[in-house]
Amino acid sequence: MALFKYLEENKKAIHLHLDQNLAITQFPNTPYLHESIKRIVNFMQEGKMLRSALVTLSYNFLSKTSNPRILNAALSIELIHSSFLIHDDIMDNDILRRGQKTVFAQYKDYALSKKLTMDPLFYGQGMAICVGNIASILAFKLLSQSSTKESVLENVFDIFTREVARVNGAQMLDFHYGGLKQKDEPTPEEIIEMYRNKAARYTFSLPLVMGGLLAKADSATITSLDTMGENLGIVFQIKDDEIELYSLEAEIGKPVGSDIRENKKTFIRSLLYSLANTHEKTTLSTIYGNQKLTTKQIEYVKGLIEKYNVRQTLVKKMENLSVKALRILDKTNGNTTCKNTLKELIEYNVSRTK
Repeated sequence: MALFKYLEENKKAIHLHLDQNLAITQFPNTPYLHESIKRIVNFMQEGKMLRSALVTLSYNFLSKTSNPRILNAALSIELIHSSFLIHDDIMDNDILRRGQKTVFAQYKDYALSKKLTMDPLFYGQGMAICVGNIASILAFKLLSQSSTKESVLENVFDIFTREVARVNGAQMLDFHYGGLKQKDEPTPEEIIEMYRNKAARYTFSLPLVMGGLLAKADSATITSLDTMGENLGIVFQIKDDEIELYSLEAEIGKPVGSDIRENKKTFIRSLLYSLANTHEKTTLSTIYGNQKLTTKQIEYVKGLIEKYNVRQTLVKKMENLSVKALRILDKTNGNTTCKNTLKELIEYNVSRTK
């Protein structure tokens, strides 16, 4: 597929740009700063680099001229993504990410190995918060170098800061949902709205719009990219929930059933609670949030998913959103090769397994 080739080429370009722009010799050698940057680089290199690919793909779709500065914008969104994930792992108490120990878990292990007097978990969380903050600062540094046109840069900064703020607000809502009692369960519609703001827009809308703004696309095109991205982003998050439950740990880089263990208020969970009978809800309440989750309990959840045709509901929802995105793309003029790659992305977004 042309999509996979594009993603691979983009990843190589971003890795090279990452090495050039985050070389530790460019930063003052203050305590922990160089070490933090090395951790950020290592963390980023294990990622898919999807968001950066969408920035460059959108730009190439709409612009007839090349611009090496586009890589600054592409790298900036990967850096802010890393910042989100590092902090998210702390809030979810996730030990694994991308097949490796999470940043806070690495620092926790360090505290244990050095027999520090401070509580190891508290130490790991505090250090990782700082690493995540450094990643976000570096993101804005790179973003400031994404265009020589002041008006374009102003528009890019405006959308970037608005979406970053929106993500953090939605992350707080997600965290709040985690503490709700069963009687206060958010509805499936409320979960989708949370997905829209926490993941969908900054995963798809933001990079597509950034690429469009840097390509100096007109306002109608920017609006189309924004709406198309939002639809694709919700599909992406729903699919992530499904993959988290039905894939292997080696494929997803973290334990299967993490969302159940951490009592995450996912779309799947919300649908289950809206369909299950009283006895099943009581059983589910003993499973979701159980830190000693068993394979048998995961299979029970899967059994209810099959009983109530939840996966079919997921597929229908994802297909409807994908059709909407495809219709928008069909009406948007641009480079034919890039347009076909975007079409492949829309199709792959629903069928991917990792």
